[in-house]
Amino acid sequence: MTRSAIVALALDILVVITFVVVGRETHESPFDIAESARIAAPFMTGLGIVWLFPKVRQSSWRVLTGVLVGAVTAASGIALRALVLADGISGAFPIVATAYIVGLMSLYRVILALRTRQPA
Repeated sequence: MTRSAIVALALDILVVITFVVVGRETHESPFDIAESARIAAPFMTGLGIVWLFPKVRQSSWRVLTGVLVGAVTAASGIALRALVLADGISGAFPIVATAYIVGLMSLYRVILALRTRQPA
């Protein structure tokens, strides 16, 4: 994997971590590293799966890749959360999770594309 792809993957991991931290803070949950890791695990699994595809690694900085990576990460994370952890996915959670993850995974790619005038 190229250095550029590694940086993009690291930023995608950071998006998932901030999603968990912000979500727990929003619900006024005390900081607990084990619980945070448990919550992040389904989303990290989804992220890992999508990054296995060579096309994602080859075009890791494209905006469309960010949308795809974010959508797969959110969808698989929500599904795994429900199926494996038996955690709730009712209410606004799926919408908020998807918007946050897809939005941020796309946003830094949009900013880079605008700064470097690369095709999205």
